[in-house]
Amino acid sequence: MLRLLRAINVDYLLVGFYQSTYLGSFLNTTLIETMFDYQREIEEAVVLIYDPLRTTQGSISLKAYRLTQAFMDLFKDQGFSADSPKLNGLTHETILEEVPIQIYNTHLANALLLEWESTHADDMFERADMPTTTLLEKNLDLLIDAIDDLNAEQNKFSAYQRTLSRYQQSLSMQLQKRRQENEARIAAGEQPVSEADILSANRAPVPPSHLDTLLYTNQIGQYCKQVNQFASAAFSKLYVAERLQK
Repeated sequence: MLRLLRAINVDYLLVGFYQSTYLGSFLNTTLIETMFDYQREIEEAVVLIYDPLRTTQGSISLKAYRLTQAFMDLFKDQGFSADSPKLNGLTHETILEEVPIQIYNTHLANALLLEWESTHADDMFERADMPTTTLLEKNLDLLIDAIDDLNAEQNKFSAYQRTLSRYQQSLSMQLQKRRQENEARIAAGEQPVSEADILSANRAPVPPSHLDTLLYTNQIGQYCKQVNQFASAAFSKLYVAERLQK
């Protein structure tokens, strides 16, 4: 495809990829891995996120994002374990950085838009219609699901903490017992036994990854912003309607 575009003198340089979304539900591990691969090869690579459902509500929902350099470095080292010192300072708000978008139309496209606007002049008062709660309900449903996912991740971390506590307690007891035995051996003139076998037989539990927690928290923030935007617009229209009725 790129070779064919190049053959007809069309811009063929790859600078990222495009993905549609449903009410802002786009941030997941697959997207992060794809973005990391693109930005590792192409420094200026971006991902375009388009939300067709929100666009039908009257505003173009098209945004461009990149992974921040701090997140790129952390993802490269896979330092997302819960006890990793590299997570210090990294929050759900520092995963992505938004790239400003400017849309340019040809003169022919602008003429078409003006003609289309003139044919729909009778619909100019539709923007004053009261908003429906369907969009708000869908956002709240997605928000609840994201909170449930985040809670499940927190439960994983709590289970890891309990397992780690039991491991440390068991290891401490075994080492203490071995040291007491070694003290008795030394007193009897015998050689002490190494503690290496105890350390090799007791493996520490693997800490859970903190990546999913960051992604779920970021999505919760996205849903909260959308609910806030919807509520702000709805309250403004309700206030205007109330004043007109008086």
